[in-house]
Amino acid sequence: MTKLKCTPDGYKEALLKIRNSDDPQRALYRFYSISHGGADKQGSSRNSVFGSQFLPFAESHLRSGWKRSLEIGYGPGLLVAAAAKHFEKSFGVDIHGANDLVGDILKKQGCFNFKLLESPDGQSIPADDNYFDFIFSWTVFMHLGKIKIAKNYLRESYRTLKTGGVAVIYFSRLFRKKKHETEIEWRKAIEDEEKHIPYIESESNIQKINLKISMNRMVLMCEDIGFEVIDRTASTRKINEILYYHGQHGVVLRKE
Repeated sequence: MTKLKCTPDGYKEALLKIRNSDDPQRALYRFYSISHGGADKQGSSRNSVFGSQFLPFAESHLRSGWKRSLEIGYGPGLLVAAAAKHFEKSFGVDIHGANDLVGDILKKQGCFNFKLLESPDGQSIPADDNYFDFIFSWTVFMHLGKIKIAKNYLRESYRTLKTGGVAVIYFSRLFRKKKHETEIEWRKAIEDEEKHIPYIESESNIQKINLKISMNRMVLMCEDIGFEVIDRTASTRKINEILYYHGQHGVVLRKE
């Protein structure tokens, strides 16, 4: 499965193998552990991702309410379950077609206020206009492969977000000079990005990054769609109480 491309067909082939395995739920987690940085080993830490990388922005900026959240690219459903603790209903959308498998996992964990959606073309959200209060995405845009797909998901996010709603989207940085960076180094990296290609598209295996976008290019795309960019951030992680900046930029968006 690790040799599959990050495309709808690649995911469908992977899920077919997962469904035919002796333990489909375990196989699903193993697939995401290999391809997306450790769903098995980091289950608890990935649940805390919502609390550290998304919840503070919802609390600071959300105006429209706390009824419905949506995760773009929910994978094995860990962050959908985390969001369900804060919203009346937690939605997720993905292309993999494993709604039933993930749904069973979430129910076994005691999560019932969720709904899982399938994107038929891998770049749209099957929901009504002005439907969600909060939209978020983590380690997904880096695997979309093409800038046009990223733009389509941003347009769909704008369409389905309520007026006053907030979206927080993380995406891969063009480059990092070292694994652990301070805030000063991260901000300097944003300046350095503009001396290079503003985004990079490449074909690669599913576990590898195939779309990198500079911060300023992402901001311009979001503003062209109609979003107000109300904050810029990066993926962070505390190690020995020191906050380090990692490989994703993030934009905090509002639909006015």
